[in-house]
Amino acid sequence: MLELKKLDLPFDVVVIDNASKDGTLDVVQTAIKKHDLKGYYLIRNIRNLGYGASNKVALNFGIYNGYEKLIIIHADNQYPVNYMPELIKVNLETKAAMTVGTRLGHKDVKEIMPKWRYWGNYVLSAVNRWAYDLQLDEFNSEFRIYDLEFMHKKAKFERCGDVANYTLDSILAIRAAKGEINQIVIPCSYPPRCSSPCSLGLIGICRL
Repeated sequence: MLELKKLDLPFDVVVIDNASKDGTLDVVQTAIKKHDLKGYYLIRNIRNLGYGASNKVALNFGIYNGYEKLIIIHADNQYPVNYMPELIKVNLETKAAMTVGTRLGHKDVKEIMPKWRYWGNYVLSAVNRWAYDLQLDEFNSEFRIYDLEFMHKKAKFERCGDVANYTLDSILAIRAAKGEINQIVIPCSYPPRCSSPCSLGLIGICRL
């Protein structure tokens, strides 16, 4: 959250807590108060809705509160928040419905990503490229920006899966609605706990 504060961007942040039992909201609220963070919204699901459904909560929050863009950042510290400006820049310049931050195209990914994750991701992405004729290096990245007007008016995202399959489903929903999907290459990191399931999601919502 402090890394987000350093960015010179006009955005708000919504934290989706998927009914965790580990005191997530207490930690977030303490950090917000301690560091005087502005523009943070906290949403706690009344029960565990699943990863995909939590993404839909974030999308609906953005749509119905009049935001233009929504950036999904999975909260396990794999993804570099300092690449948000580039993600936004490319998305605006290309007018894409979605821009994805791909780790697989980065020169150091094989040294950084655990081998089982790399090869699993590589094989699944290769299969998806073949199956859907969509040239993305990676289909499983949780660092992506959505154009909310497109998602609201054209993409049927509510039909996407409520669990991990949402990540691919949302790409296919945009593709079905004839939206452009492109990518930027990003580095990644793997802190000790990043392989564990995490109920906290950080979503930066931009007014541009």
